[in-house]
Amino acid sequence: MQSEAAVRIYFCTTDTCAHAVTQTQIVAATRRASKSPLVGKVILVSKEDTLTLTPKRPENVERVAALFIAAPTYGIDKIVYPSGP
Repeated sequence: MQSEAAVRIYFCTTDTCAHAVTQTQIVAATRRASKSPLVGKVILVSKEDTLTLTPKRPENVERVAALFIAAPTYGIDKIVYPSGP
């Protein structure tokens, strides 16, 4: 199932990091995902401060996750994706 291959990027909030993600950081992450040939679908869920990325091919889920670094300096708290078999 392709929905199982989704990568979720959780942005920093004042509860999870020293500083909340900025709008500029969200736009930069969304652009990076949208421009990648590995990513088929990008959904920003602002209510949850997450970006959900669906790879064009489910086997590329780890490569899609690797496009981002979980670090407060990038406004990203954590990256969650299903691991291999």
